[in-house]
Formats: sequence, structure tokens, C-alpha cells
Amino acid sequence: MRQINPKQIDFYFDYISHNAYLAWHVLPKLAEQYGYSLCPIPVLFAGFLKASGQLGPAEIAPKLDWMNRNNLRKAAALGIPL
Repeated sequence: MRQINPKQIDFYFDYISHNAYLAWHVLPKLAEQYGYSLCPIPVLFAGFLKASGQLGPAEIAPKLDWMNRNNLRKAAALGIPL
């Protein structure tokens, strides 16, 4: 069993996630600023969805459209190329 470190952020991410991409651009600096270490942990979000019998947001057209626009908005606000 892994020891819990209260000054460590476990960052679970999926490589194909636009949100994870955006978060990774700001999270290391924030962690350092507040004295936290950062532990990136890759996951397969599609596997979680399949295990629970759920569709992903990218599989639902209105959600996909909104997510794309929202990610572009967040990227522009953060000055991150997307």
C-alpha cells in the first residue's frame, strides 16, 4: 500500500484529454508555488466509462460541441496553444 503524502498532488490524467493538457500547463507551477510535489498518474478514462456502462462526453454530440468551445476558451484565457 502506498504511503499518503499530504504535500503531494496525485494528478490522474488521460493522454487524450484536452483538459489534462491544459491543467498540466498550469499545475506544476501552482504545486511549486504552494510547496507541493506533483505525481502524474496516467489512466484510461475510456476504461472507466466502459466499466461503468457510461458514454463519454465526446460521444454525445451536444456535449462534444460545448467541450470543444469551452476548451478553446480556456486555452485562450491561459495563453496555451491548443
